[in-house]
Amino acid sequence: MRYLWVTLDLFTAFLEAKQIASDQTASLVAPLFETDSLMLEARDEFEFDLYLYPYGAKANRHLLETITRFSFEQGLIPRQIGFEEIFYAPSLEL
Repeated sequence: MRYLWVTLDLFTAFLEAKQIASDQTASLVAPLFETDSLMLEARDEFEFDLYLYPYGAKANRHLLETITRFSFEQGLIPRQIGFEEIFYAPSLEL
């Protein structure tokens, strides 16, 4: 592959964008907690982030393996596809 750096740069950019969005959400709801407009117990609902929508092959391995297994079992694909076949090898650790 000619431009291997693109994968890592895109992954990093998406993670940074996600962190910015998470920080902005936190700053928007902070006044609601400070003024007791929201109960402190609700704070957990706004601190979910990175595990709700995980990025990267490694974080989504189980989901992707399940999708390929179901696709094979339902006849949507002709054979069971291995996880390593889906992604370029260096990107498997992202």
